[in-house]
Amino acid sequence: MKKLICPICEEGELREVKKKTCLEFENPGQLVVEAKIRECSKCGETFLDEKEAIPFASKIDKLLKEKKQARKIEVREGDVLLF
Repeated sequence: MKKLICPICEEGELREVKKKTCLEFENPGQLVVEAKIRECSKCGETFLDEKEAIPFASKIDKLLKEKKQARKIEVREGDVLLF
């Protein structure tokens, strides 16, 4: 498997990890979502993997609807989400 180098620090290697992320919304407030992400071994910057973007957005969409909030998050193939 090809090593991925961090585009931010250009020194660290990106490794896949599972991490919980807290997202802030005006209403309903905070949501905690777990996702597979890539994390830099040097600077610690995190990136949502392209193949995880659509399932991640769907998971958030479902949580928002459960909170009676009808906001939709649109993610297109190739988008890079930083958090």
